[in-house]
Amino acid sequence: MNHIWIAYLSVFGFATVACFTGAYRARRAVDNDFRTGLMWLFILAGVWSLTTAARIAVPDMRVDIALRIGGLIIGLASIGAWLYVASAYAGFSYHQSTINRALALAVYLVIVIAKITNPIHNLYFISAQKSLPFLHLSFNPGPLYWFVAGIAYTAVSIGLYWLFTTAPQARVDTTRFRAVLALTAAPALLDVLVYADAIPTVLIEVSYAPLGMAFFALGTATVTNKELYSVSQSWRRQALDDIADAVVLTDAEGRIRYLGSNATAVFSTLAGSEGQLFETVAPQLSNLTHNSESFQWDQDGATKYYNIIKRDIRSSGSQSGTVFAYIDVTESREARLQLAETEIKRQRFQQAIEAVDHSVFMTDVRGTIEYINPAFEKNTGYDRSTLIGRSPAILNAPDAPNAYPDDLWEQIQDTGGRETEVIQQRQDGTTYYTQQTITPINSQDASTTSYVVILTDITELKEHQQHLELLSRVLRHNLRNDMNIARGYAETMISNTTDSNENYTANIVTTANDVITLAEQSTTITDLIIDPPESQEINLSDVAQQTAERISETYTRASIDINCKETPPVRAIPQVRTAIEELINNAIIHSTSDTVSMTDEFNRDTTVAHSADDESMQSLSLVSLPRSPDAAKTQVSITVERLPTENEVVVRVEDENQPIPGMDRQILQRGTEIRSVYHGSGLGLWLVYWVVMRSNGTVDVETRDPSGNRIEMRFNQC
Repeated sequence: MNHIWIAYLSVFGFATVACFTGAYRARRAVDNDFRTGLMWLFILAGVWSLTTAARIAVPDMRVDIALRIGGLIIGLASIGAWLYVASAYAGFSYHQSTINRALALAVYLVIVIAKITNPIHNLYFISAQKSLPFLHLSFNPGPLYWFVAGIAYTAVSIGLYWLFTTAPQARVDTTRFRAVLALTAAPALLDVLVYADAIPTVLIEVSYAPLGMAFFALGTATVTNKELYSVSQSWRRQALDDIADAVVLTDAEGRIRYLGSNATAVFSTLAGSEGQLFETVAPQLSNLTHNSESFQWDQDGATKYYNIIKRDIRSSGSQSGTVFAYIDVTESREARLQLAETEIKRQRFQQAIEAVDHSVFMTDVRGTIEYINPAFEKNTGYDRSTLIGRSPAILNAPDAPNAYPDDLWEQIQDTGGRETEVIQQRQDGTTYYTQQTITPINSQDASTTSYVVILTDITELKEHQQHLELLSRVLRHNLRNDMNIARGYAETMISNTTDSNENYTANIVTTANDVITLAEQSTTITDLIIDPPESQEINLSDVAQQTAERISETYTRASIDINCKETPPVRAIPQVRTAIEELINNAIIHSTSDTVSMTDEFNRDTTVAHSADDESMQSLSLVSLPRSPDAAKTQVSITVERLPTENEVVVRVEDENQPIPGMDRQILQRGTEIRSVYHGSGLGLWLVYWVVMRSNGTVDVETRDPSGNRIEMRFNQC
């Protein structure tokens, strides 16, 4: 058996198996076009190799000629598959063009007809049987063969070029991949040499091209990088075009070798620039591209902003080119600017809310609190953790109208907001008046997303209003009554010329003193409410001692028991002397025992001069003396002592009089508004309340049955 024959048969048999194996492995390719072309390429090459193996195995003239012609037809088809593979992998669309396909098919059919009709015209080849190195059919190529071979080898060269130039961009191992491509092309060159009689006769005249496909199949499976199958260059270019708005690829010399599909639409200066130096055809764009990471570009009257992604392409350890990807960030830039502007406004809004002294909180559409500002915590005593997530109804004051009814938020959606006065309660239980303003916050589609509630403390304003109403009522009533009394006494004096006028004159003086006292009380209370003085360090023992002694000199028939112990100073306003005097005077004039003499009435002045140190705390007698000469003598005690457990100093005034009426107790303890049916003897008790309140103290009233009262004013130690 001829060893060369066995070798030929083995080589082409192995090539057949290698090509079919390559077709099976080609299914792993990700890209559909590349996978389809590669499978058909290996199948056709395998069949072509199989026809060659069959010719060698069966040396029959007719069978050999038929297999030869069939192999050439199949081999020509494999060249089309080769171009399809190369175009698909290199990222071109030549293989998808209908015109290219139709033209290739027409050329293929013409060549197939020429091969099939060769027995007639013998222009393609002439066959002859040879016996060396073993019995086989020899073919002498004709002119038509060389013409077709020229077309075929040109097509194969184009495909090789595409793959050679694509390898660096596809990031495969270029050295090994190019070696595989060289081995793929070598058998085709061997065909030329054999048919040109440039090779020893040990090589027979067969098509060696299938061996090249076998090398390609083996090489792609074992030697080249696996990325050949995973990602084709067409996918890479498509990804670049999809991710970026424009793509430019330059070679190592800076010449433009590839433009993305949208590059010339984005940058009109790049039109027709392929193959030219980037810096020559588009100097401004080139300068911006190489010297910045983002830039502004004006084209067709529109301004765009682009970010640039630059990546070097390396081949065999050296830079072979650069890819520039331009991403349009105009919309995102404008969005960022708008977002930044919105954030600035939000921060300013939050800073404004957190800086104001008004209590502000925000709720969701259901009225659940989501935010409170620092002033709210300070003004109400509530902290964030207590209120966040709760209903604002927790702020409602007892026995006051509900400021946050369940349907409030639906009403505000209908009315667009609300502004009203409400009474609310602090965490410590104290109540206060607020001007409540609720405003809905709407989104761009006009739907309500939340509510902002602003609470302005108007307690002081309400107190002023209450003060003015009270003064108006008391002054109208008491002044009218007192002046009527004085007029009555005066008329009696005029009509009664015979009797002594001493009693009438005394009553007129007393009534005038009452009017003056009322005016002075009104002035003092007004000052305390509208312009309260600063608290000072005051020694209550000294003040109470001096006040009680002075009143004892005025009311000679009254008995005042003074028990002022040494106490630390307290912080109180200067008018605390007036409050002490008012409580002592009030106990004396409402006594029910012995009579206060007429002399006591004339000794009582509306003002009492003090020492120079007391000028800033000039006191007033703020209650009127009893008009009856039968006014009784009373027993009054005043005590000043420190309460060690409370860090407070107490001023305690006690008497044996009838219990203080309930309305008077409310005025002393809570400053309750004096009702229209109540007028009392003046404004003294209300004045005591305001003095203690402005000194941050407290008042407590205790009555005893059947008689006796104890009033305590407590002040904080310094």
